[in-house]
Amino acid sequence: MMLAKLEGGPFEKIKGLIEKAIEAGRHFQSPQTGYIHFFPHQKQGDPYHAIPLYENFLFALALLRSKMHENINEAKVVVTNLLHFQHPKGNFPVYLHEYPACRDSLGGIDILAPLYWTIKHFGHVLGGDLRAKLDDSIQRLIQYGLTQHQEYPMPYSMAARFAAGLVAVGRLQKNEEWVAGGNLMLGQLAEEREAWCSTEYLSDLLIALQMADINFFAEERWQPLKDYIVNTWNQDVCAFVGPGVRELQLKQEPKPNLYDLFMGTFFGTFAHRCEALDIYHLQAALIQPIDPVQLKPADSTEGTYKGQKWVSFSSMALLEKRVSQVSLENTYSPLKIVWGDSKFAHTFVCQGCKCSTIEYQVKENGCELFLDLDREIDLQDKEKQREINFYFDFHPDYEIHVDGFTATTFEFGQAVTLELGDHKISLNFEVVDGSGQFLGHISHGNRPSQALHNGDLRFEAYDWNLFVRTIRRDPRVRIKVAVWVTTR
Repeated sequence: MMLAKLEGGPFEKIKGLIEKAIEAGRHFQSPQTGYIHFFPHQKQGDPYHAIPLYENFLFALALLRSKMHENINEAKVVVTNLLHFQHPKGNFPVYLHEYPACRDSLGGIDILAPLYWTIKHFGHVLGGDLRAKLDDSIQRLIQYGLTQHQEYPMPYSMAARFAAGLVAVGRLQKNEEWVAGGNLMLGQLAEEREAWCSTEYLSDLLIALQMADINFFAEERWQPLKDYIVNTWNQDVCAFVGPGVRELQLKQEPKPNLYDLFMGTFFGTFAHRCEALDIYHLQAALIQPIDPVQLKPADSTEGTYKGQKWVSFSSMALLEKRVSQVSLENTYSPLKIVWGDSKFAHTFVCQGCKCSTIEYQVKENGCELFLDLDREIDLQDKEKQREINFYFDFHPDYEIHVDGFTATTFEFGQAVTLELGDHKISLNFEVVDGSGQFLGHISHGNRPSQALHNGDLRFEAYDWNLFVRTIRRDPRVRIKVAVWVTTR
């Protein structure tokens, strides 16, 4: 199933997504057990042994949504067998072999969504016995979630899924208390917007809103979310151009996830990078039909992430760094430039810098970055000498010039020009506070957010790395990098 070629109305697009989900399920399905086998932390190329419950419930839902007799019978068997692994208290283990232990206290919250859609749309074809077991299972899971949330409030994405579960299941079972509690939680989540800086968290929120039957394109309370989604999605490139906080790279392009499938459904165009089968395609089973949206983004949009300002244009996003982001060091991107089309999304990013603070100023056709270097480093360590890093996807036709000549090193004050197809990015480095000696280099490498850093592909290079090597400097130095972008 080629997502990029899906045509027709919303129901035709959903049909194509379901076929893609089943195709992905067959790809990860074991012929011996009949289950999906997958473990996300496994090295590239190694066989999968673990059996995740969430992905198998998704596969069963996709089979049901195909409405084919053989697939429905297969799904009923899968669901019947999986329900045996629910803990008496209501939670589910992440993997089958862990039962009865539930090492993730919120492992079952994800499962609310496939269980709900299975009951809502296919309860009449499951048979009385299985339907009763599903009703009992989802009630116990809701009760477990209520207990957990009272003791330890859930993080944003899980809270959204659980709140939607309260609303959706409450309506099915005519439990007004659950419906009211879920709507209250969703109202609070509408005001908390920092989690929107992650497309994976956004996907959880969109799953939740569809479960709760909330059209965020129309409801006033969710107007900020509609504006954010429209203004941070480049419809020409089919890529997220919001603040670079948690996004990964897969080879030469941004790593696709469920958010790309949602956006393809909303805006009517899917990126070609979504064609390669991956485990996230199973979550397409949760996407419900919606009319494609024809909305024009604003010239720019802005916000804050943990008190740090960000601004996004149609092809550029800038993000301050004022506090330590230890858990996000590999993905935090103070500058991101995106261009291309639905067939290929090119990116140029600032990432992996050893700077205490990074500020920006928006300029016509570009920006200025101000990077503060005040951490002590071992100048004998070549890796630690790389205090400033930029990356752009490798392409054999790109041309790199320093003061108009082909070169792979540069000094501060020299004009660095990157001829990237129909885009040209020009950079100029200078010390504006303190003093030091620096040398710029351009070589092959991988940005820190590259997902393929293991297995047989760990020695492959998918990027050009433009970095500044510190030879000597004062304890505190401020460097300005001027960046201009022009299009032919």
